[in-house]
Amino acid sequence: MAKIRLRGNGENLPFPDECANGIIAECSLSVLGYSDSSLNELGRVLMFGGKLMVTDVYAGNDISELLLESCPIDCCLKGAISKDQIFKKMELSGFEIDIWEDHSDMLKEFAIRMILSYGSMDEFWSQMSGGLPEVSQMRDIVSMVKPGYFLLIAHKSGSRSMANI
Repeated sequence: MAKIRLRGNGENLPFPDECANGIIAECSLSVLGYSDSSLNELGRVLMFGGKLMVTDVYAGNDISELLLESCPIDCCLKGAISKDQIFKKMELSGFEIDIWEDHSDMLKEFAIRMILSYGSMDEFWSQMSGGLPEVSQMRDIVSMVKPGYFLLIAHKSGSRSMANI
């Protein structure tokens, strides 16, 4: 069986309209900044009633959006938004949320593994950034943002706003 490899991005998926029953977005919407165009593109590819499963990080504090934009390290936390903002963006893009589960304990477990592997989170961030000196700024940002990790399952509803098409 031949493998088919497709390339695209979250704002221009290489698939026809309404061709998918389901889409999995694992830690990708935060990297895309939860852009309206990427959410609309997911809606374009999904059939009505189709499921979107998202696992990603979110910001536990609403004050964090501007703070995260100043993040010195390019990572998924930079695009994290609050749970309320996620719900609003999903609904404006024509999705109805069926399930929201907080799995922040998995993020804590990840941090523990990084501490055990690197000796500290500062050393992890230093390695991730290529040795940038702003590691303490990253620590402060993470502390203020209170990041979490979630699972969301939504379906494409018929109430998609025409302004978003």
